[in-house]
Amino acid sequence: MTTMSAPNPAARIAPPAPTATPGHAPRFDTPRLLLLAALILSALGLLSSFLGIYLAFSADKPVWFLLAFECIALMAGVLGVLTGLGRFASGPALALACVAGAFFGASLLGYLAAGPSVQLINMKSFLLARTGLAACLALVAALAVLSRKPHASLPLLARSIVAGALLAAAIAAAWMLRASITTWPGAIQAVVGLVGFVWILATLAATVHFAIRAFESGE
Repeated sequence: MTTMSAPNPAARIAPPAPTATPGHAPRFDTPRLLLLAALILSALGLLSSFLGIYLAFSADKPVWFLLAFECIALMAGVLGVLTGLGRFASGPALALACVAGAFFGASLLGYLAAGPSVQLINMKSFLLARTGLAACLALVAALAVLSRKPHASLPLLARSIVAGALLAAAIAAAWMLRASITTWPGAIQAVVGLVGFVWILATLAATVHFAIRAFESGE
C-alpha cells in the first residue's frame, strides 16, 4: 500500500520564485520628483524648439542649418517628455543624458549657424538659456542614477565633491597669486609649481575617481 504524504501548506502559500527573462532590461524605480523635473524641463526645451523653428523661417533668408538643429532639439524634447511620463523605465538616466546632450549640441550648432541675432532675438542668450536647461537635465539624470542605491553612492559622491573643492581652491589660489608668484626667486617658483602640479593632479584624479565609483554603485 502506497503511503501518500500530506501536502505542505507552506508550499501552497509561498509565491513562485522570480525568474529572469533573457534579454529583458531591468526597470528602475525613479523618484517621481525627478520624473516631474524631467517632464517640466523637457517641455520647456520642446517649446523653445518651436521658437527656434520660427526664427529659422523669420530671417531674411531661411536659416536651414538652424532649422535642422532645432528639429533635433524638438525630437529630443519629445523623448524627454516621454521619459518624464515614465515611458523609458529601463533607462531613464541614459535617456535624459541623451536629451541634455542633444539640447546643448543643437543649441550650440544652431547659434553658430544663425549668428549673434535673428529678428532682434539675441541668439547668445538663447544659447545660454538652453545650456542651463541642458545642465539641469544632466543633473536630473545624475540624481536618477545616484538615487538607486543612495547608501552606497552618496558617500562616494561626497568624497568627489570634497576633492573637487580642494582642486578649485588650489586653482583659485594660483590665479589670485599669479602676479606675486612672478616676483619670487626661481627656486621657490619651481618648488611651488611642482607641489601645485602634484596637488592639482591628485585632487583631479580623486574627483573623477570617486565620481565614477558613485555612478557605478547605482547600477
